[in-house]
Amino acid sequence: MTESRYTRIKSRFWTDEKSGAWDNDTKLLALYLLSCPHGNILGCFVLPKLYICADLRWTPEQLQRPFAKLLDDDFIEYDEKASLVLVRKWLRHNPIENGNQATAAIKVLQELPKSPLLKELANIVREQNKPHLRLLLKEIENCFPRPSTEPFGERFGEPFPKPFTEEYAKPVTVTVTVTADHHDRESLADSSSVASSTSSGKSTAHDDEGKTLAERLEEMPNVKDFWDNNFYPIRAFEMEELGWFYDQGMEEGLIVHALKKAVAAGKRRLDYVQGILRNYLGDNIFTLQDALQHDKEFEERRKARDPPGTVKKRVIVHDDPEYQKRLKDLNRQLEEVFKIPRG
Repeated sequence: MTESRYTRIKSRFWTDEKSGAWDNDTKLLALYLLSCPHGNILGCFVLPKLYICADLRWTPEQLQRPFAKLLDDDFIEYDEKASLVLVRKWLRHNPIENGNQATAAIKVLQELPKSPLLKELANIVREQNKPHLRLLLKEIENCFPRPSTEPFGERFGEPFPKPFTEEYAKPVTVTVTVTADHHDRESLADSSSVASSTSSGKSTAHDDEGKTLAERLEEMPNVKDFWDNNFYPIRAFEMEELGWFYDQGMEEGLIVHALKKAVAAGKRRLDYVQGILRNYLGDNIFTLQDALQHDKEFEERRKARDPPGTVKKRVIVHDDPEYQKRLKDLNRQLEEVFKIPRG
């Protein structure tokens, strides 16, 4: 199982009037939902109840009471049909801190199933009242339809003149012939692509394809400076490859941190840096602070596993009788060739 990104849990979790009154199973379930590997940057993620039982080694019967308690106390909302959970306090513990993270949140949102819980998620994001969350809020609102209060016919200019009958269901065939020269066809193609992008229902303001080198340098000046000073003069190719991680929501400082790790390891290569960043991305780490904490705990685990002074020895044991026979024959031949006395 892939380890999730590091999440923050505020210390007042233990002193809060509501959570302080929970029994141990309810507290364990709440902490699990705040830190489980299935979570994401939004705190709204697919989590079948059997996954919870498997991770906590509970039976479905053990899960029922603490799960119902968290629902009653408005700690979570759950969509049984989509197996989608919304941890209502998630963004209080783990706020979306900048535009890059908001962009990453939009990409996570696009992978979620449609659910009424998204309306509640929109309310939670709206309560944050931060400018860099406006686009994310708009994308969430686009995920659920807005019912119209107007009669169906009046939305199109005037009421229908008569009730629906079979007459409205008669098929109509329309034939359109368009003749255009080469220049007109190019214009039509351009117009079609523009219309497609604006009518798809998805925002194109953060479309990251086709960025120029100048735009990349403006986004990541510190990456460019560190690369120039420690690798070689950066090219458009390297900026574009590193810019991809920036577009996923990573802080520029985290990308520079990966460059420093590559230099420290003596691996001044783009593929090595990409490997570091892919590992962070796989762990849902987007900020330098989370990366430093991740690296620190990884090092602590390594030291606990291999205390200072530990020498790893590789011991190969061959119990195969045929191998032992061939080894004896080889030793005998060496003794005969080099006249090694038997001791």
